[in-house]
Amino acid sequence: MLELYHSGLTTCSKQVRLTLREKNLDYVSHFVDLRTYEHYSAEYLKINPNGLVPSLVDDGRAIINSLAIMEYLDDICPEPPLRPADPKKRADMRRWLSTSDTTHMSVMTLTYNAFLKPEVEALSDGDKETVMAANPVPERRERIRRIAYGGYSEDEESRAMDMTAYTLGQMEDALSHGEWMVGDYSLADISLFALTHRLGELDAEIFDASRFPGVVAWHKRMLARPAVAHIMQPGTAETPANSALSLSGLG
Repeated sequence: MLELYHSGLTTCSKQVRLTLREKNLDYVSHFVDLRTYEHYSAEYLKINPNGLVPSLVDDGRAIINSLAIMEYLDDICPEPPLRPADPKKRADMRRWLSTSDTTHMSVMTLTYNAFLKPEVEALSDGDKETVMAANPVPERRERIRRIAYGGYSEDEESRAMDMTAYTLGQMEDALSHGEWMVGDYSLADISLFALTHRLGELDAEIFDASRFPGVVAWHKRMLARPAVAHIMQPGTAETPANSALSLSGLG
């Protein structure tokens, strides 16, 4: 039996939950509450020493990193396929997985400024230090320090918007050749949808049909998929209120 440790509607959790649903795979769901820092508990760090979600456990073996989990699921359950059979198209798919990973950093900057800044500023210095001390990854500790003491500037937000627009422009070009990113529906679509969904939540001016009509139309096709509708249902055990955001998750 597969076990998924996740945080509901964070970007990376959505990627893996959607992959599982598209594969029609049963799994045991373990919701990890980022707001109470369950991902830093001694118990969870035994599963994922980086203190990140999601993590997939299969027969006692933990697989971590959302993109690695997505490909693992396609390996163990080849039907329906979510990777192209053609090696060139599969390479294109992996390029889009990498693009979604790098663009995620820019989307996190926009997420912080839009949603989390007041909440973080209200934390005591002791709480901020507790979160930083608990994080096992040096780079993430520094990122949390940057967020907790000052946040992102308008210039940094502008650069994040530029990077996100660049990715959307690349997607627009790719979608001019068909309905999905690399031909048939694939992990590329799943990974990128998690980002565009967050942009929609942000109501970012960048996610605009006048600028990127192909991307917006593709996003609507994604929302129409039964698997997407299922994982996005609010108020369930897997997607409780406020499940998407935290100082340390910035999902």
